[in-house]
Amino acid sequence: RRRGLNHEERHAKVEYLVAHGIASSVDGEQVRIGSAHFIFEDEKVTIPEGEQEKFDALPPEFSQLYLAIDGVLSAVLCISDPVREEAKDVLSALRGLGVKNAVMLTGDSPRTATAIAKELG
Repeated sequence: RRRGLNHEERHAKVEYLVAHGIASSVDGEQVRIGSAHFIFEDEKVTIPEGEQEKFDALPPEFSQLYLAIDGVLSAVLCISDPVREEAKDVLSALRGLGVKNAVMLTGDSPRTATAIAKELG
């Protein structure tokens, strides 16, 4: 308002699904955005014909957020969460202190967690 910008809402009711995503509608189309579990398992979203190869080639080092419109995958947002600069040194120091089994706890997908674990050694 202060800057004179007019943003007219076009969606209907927005439903926030904790640890899953967001469900709404825009211009009568069902719109979902969220985790792979929410989009593919709960919502049974399909990947457009001819796009599976692109989907399979998504870089594993990024977390993905999936956007579906009317039950069809429309976009994938790749989110970078860089490893902290000191992470390798901390793991090395822990090993030097005799820690033999370091465990990474993450909410990321197994694919992303594996890529990060490889990066850290």
